[in-house]
Formats: sequence, C-alpha cells, structure tokens
Amino acid sequence: MHPTLAALSLASLTAAPVSLQDPADDVAGRRARVDVLAEQLSERRGLALERPVSVSVVAPDEYRAALRAQLLRHHPEGHFAHTLDVFRALGFVPDGFEGDLLEAALDALAGNMIGLYDPPSEAILLVDTSGLRLGAVLGSEAVQDELLVHEIHHALQDQRWALSGLIGRAAGSFDRRIARSALIEGDATLSAMDFMLARGGASLDDLDGDVGERVADGIRATSLATAMADGVIADVSIQTFTYGGGASLVQRMVREGGWARVADAFDDPPDSCEQVLHPEKYLDQRDWPVALEPALPEALASEGWSVRYRETLGEVMVRAIVESAVDEETAIRASIGWDGDRVVLFGREDERAVAWLTAWDSTSDAREAIRGLGAALGAEDPRRLDDGATIGAGDARSVFIQRNRRRVVVVAGLAPERARQCAERTLATEAIHDPRDERRGRGDSVSTRRIQRAALEALAGEGVVVEGRRVTIRDIELSFELPGDDWTREPDTPVADTRVLYERGGPDQNFNVFVTAMPPIGMEELKEGSLELLGSIGDGLEVASATVGEFPCGEGVELRYSMVIQGRRMHFWQRIFAHGGDQLVLTVTSRAGPIDGDFAEDARAIFESVVIAGAGAPREGDRAPSGDR
Repeated sequence: MHPTLAALSLASLTAAPVSLQDPADDVAGRRARVDVLAEQLSERRGLALERPVSVSVVAPDEYRAALRAQLLRHHPEGHFAHTLDVFRALGFVPDGFEGDLLEAALDALAGNMIGLYDPPSEAILLVDTSGLRLGAVLGSEAVQDELLVHEIHHALQDQRWALSGLIGRAAGSFDRRIARSALIEGDATLSAMDFMLARGGASLDDLDGDVGERVADGIRATSLATAMADGVIADVSIQTFTYGGGASLVQRMVREGGWARVADAFDDPPDSCEQVLHPEKYLDQRDWPVALEPALPEALASEGWSVRYRETLGEVMVRAIVESAVDEETAIRASIGWDGDRVVLFGREDERAVAWLTAWDSTSDAREAIRGLGAALGAEDPRRLDDGATIGAGDARSVFIQRNRRRVVVVAGLAPERARQCAERTLATEAIHDPRDERRGRGDSVSTRRIQRAALEALAGEGVVVEGRRVTIRDIELSFELPGDDWTREPDTPVADTRVLYERGGPDQNFNVFVTAMPPIGMEELKEGSLELLGSIGDGLEVASATVGEFPCGEGVELRYSMVIQGRRMHFWQRIFAHGGDQLVLTVTSRAGPIDGDFAEDARAIFESVVIAGAGAPREGDRAPSGDR
C-alpha cells in the first residue's frame, strides 16, 4: 500500500504507542495500580477524576475489534472506501492493491500500539502481549506505569472535555480531527513524561531540546521493530505528527504558560494541522484556514455524476504525499504556506473522479505547491504546469493540474476537456473565512517565509555530503568511506531514521546507518537489551558474537547474528554507538548468504573508516584505503 494511503487512515486514536511491554497477568492488581496512579496524576495536574476508570486486559483479536470500533466512530461513514477511491483516482495506489483500507490501518495500528482508552465505555484496554513476540521486552514497572498514566490522562481529558466531540465526526474535517488528536496525544504524552520525571526528582525543565523529536524517534524505532517481526512496514507520518508534533506543541505551551495554558487550549483547540506543525500560527498570531466547498460542475451533473465524498487533507498530508514520491526538500517547499484545501470525490455508477482544490498564503507558495504536487504525480517538467497541463496523457490515470494565483487544482478521472472545465469551475470556488479571522487570509506570507526558511536550513544541516568515496551525515557528525565503486546509494530507504543505505552490487548486500533515541543505559545493558529484542522479533536467531569493545571511533556494541525474516534467513553485522542522546546503529546486511569473503572485507573496511565527531578517531593504520577520488 502507498505510504500516504496508510497515513490518511490512521487518525484520532486515544492510544499509547507500543512500549514493547507485557501487561501484568494480575488484572486486579493492575486495577488497583490504576487507582493509585490516577489519584497521584489528578493531584499533580489539578484535574479531578470524577468517575473511576475500569481496566481490562484483552486478547489481541478483542483489542483489534476495539481499534476498529474507534476508527469507525471517529471517521464519517464510508471514509475508508472513499479515501481509497480518491487515492486510486490520483494514481497513489500501487497496481494490484485490492485490499481493504480499514484492515490495512488496523494491521499497522494493532502492531504498533497496545494501550487504548475507550471514551464510550470509559475503560482502559490493554492488549495481552504474553503470546506475542514483542511481549517480553522492556517490561519494567516504570514503563508499565508510564503507559498507564498516559491512558489515565486520556480519561481525565475525556471527563472534562468530552474527547469524542473533539476528535469524532462532529469535529468536521480529517485535518481538524488529527490536529485536535495531536493536542490530546501531546498532552497525554507530556503529562506522563512529567509524572515519571517528578518521581525521580526531575521535571520537564530538565529536558533539553524538542521533546517531540524524541517521541517521534521512538515511534519510528518501534515501527522498525514491528516491521521486522511482522514483515509490514507501515507509514508512521500521522503517528509521529500526533504524538511527536503534539508533544512539541504542548511543550511550548507548558514553557510559556504552564499546564493552565494547555487547559485553555482544550477550550479553543487547533483548527488545522498547520497550527500544530507551526505553533506560532496557533499561539502567536493565529492563521485561520480558509474553507473551500467546490460545487459539482453543471456539465458533470448533466452527465449523471454526483458528489460522493468531501474531505480536507491539510498540510501534513500534502507534505506526506510529496515526500513519499519525491524528496523532503520539495515536500517542505510544496506544503508550507498551505491555507486550506478540499478534495471532492465524484461518482457515476462504477466510475470515480476527483477534484482537489488547495489554497495558499501567497502566489509563490502556490507555485511551489504545483511544482511539488506535479512532481509527485509524475510530471516531466513540474516548472511548466501553471497554465494547466495533463500529466500522463493517454494513460487511464492521467490527471489535469492548474494554478490560478494562490490556488492549485488537481482533477483526475475525467476526459481531458471535462477535466479542464472542472478545474476552471473549481478554481472559481468562493473562499469562506472564519468569522474570527480579522485578516481574512492576508498577512500570513511573512511568517510562512520565516518558517520555510528555518525548515530548509534545518534540513540542510541534516544533509548527506559525498566527497569522492567519503560520505558524511552532517546532523549526526558521522562519516565513513566506501571501499569500492560497486557501492551505490539507495535514496528510498524504508524507515525514516535510516540516514543512508548503500547497496553493494544490488539489494541483497547493503550497509546502512540508523539513528534513534538512546536509552540511559550502559553498553553491557544495551548489548543484553538488543539481544533480547532480536530474540523477540525474529525466528531462528543465531548469534555468532556479541561483545562490548573499544573501536576506532569509540566504545560500542558489536553484534554478528542471523535470523529468519519473512521466510528468509538474513545475516547481520552491527556496531552500535552512543552519541549525545542518540543511538547510532551501523549495520551490514546480507540476504545472499553469510557475510564472508570479499563482502566481509568491504564491511570491515567501512566499519574501520567510521568517524563520529566527539568520539574516538580512527587510528592511522585502521583507516580503510581511500581509493581513487
């Protein structure tokens, strides 16, 4: 399934990301623990729990059923089928995919979350992971308590602000639902973090940097572990937005006005993902999104077409769509400056067509948007689309795209002349401004330019620089040297925190660098925890060696092992290092057989050439030969 297709279906869940722990077998003890934690949390946050919260430990199939019920409650009727139709018309569904979008969403969520607060029943549901591969890992009491506090906090939120109304169908658009989900999840995540820090005599003030980035890193790492276990790599852009982006927003509010500022936000929650992604557009000078409601063109109505579905995707989905098809810089340029959108699904018997109208803060933002969307849709020259162009002419999936000043429209599923007529009619749609928007859409472009410039500067700081065979990953200050010309970079890595992936003569042999948050543990504990994790997510684990040692770039853990993943034995050679608050995992992988011979020599040369700024430096005799430049 296309990544953004998965992302669009995963919204508005009052759940905690999986922490890879096993709920206690003693349900009565767990209920008693909830009562104690609820009293402590209520006192710390100043939110009274008016009614007790029940706790149930349920089988995985019961948990999946609860997830299904919550997804169906929160989305309009037909959301999943209509969403699939929209993305299929736009060409974002892979050939041959005939699956059910709801089931795909459940596959991703059920493997990545094990705690859920259910507002209708006012109950916390914990999945019984005792029979699952991930169930036995990291089962400390502290981790258990943090999960429970997260869900208890959802109960506190629900009893005061009625969560179903905030993020259910009544909230309106998809964009607004997940924006409010970000506030809800960010509040619960940061509240649980604050609770656990206070237990150790610390506070949120002791945390450096953006907490949201740490939360997002944890979700991506968990997604990778789940993928290794289940063979499914799900897009986590919406989860990282709701939990990570939400935590960033709430962290800023707490710093500026304490928890009282967060409570105020629930009385006047964000109206768009843009307001969460860029807190200044919510907390400083509010940027209200414009409402767009394109009508069914008369020409289509006369031919038997009717409107089947309407939805607002929001800035986070524009970025996810472009980034999944092109690159991050193009996605930043194409999404920042979003001012509103509306996608309309038309139907006639078994036929489907789509008109997607987007509005932008300025003409230059709209130009960036049409270029990014055009590139994602497969345009040969995205710079020449302003006056209207058909992408994929002669193809059943051809789309028409056009810009008019600050608006861009994409039309798919219609004959060329009808598509152009529909685009012109849609571009003329009247804008509806929120009554509270005193600027009526004016004046947003200045802050947009500042936000975009900062995002591009940050991206440049995270870039990869290649000089001859020397590769440098700037944001983590790590570099290494390729030992030969048969190593090629794979740009489309499957997991967000895989900084680079180089293949050796094909995909069966590769080297990659993965970055995730580093737990506060020593190297021996890291080694044992890594082996425990590996044993839980793969079949037939065979460990050739596992050592803590001093390497040219510093102290680390070295693992050599193989396991069966998706019916195929794969071989791994890893070195793991700590760098500030990050964990750097360098991995050589072989799907073609054991890592030996020339490939082993290549692997060793790469490992020995690694330099991590601030760590040890390679000894002169250990550095691999540079080769011709």
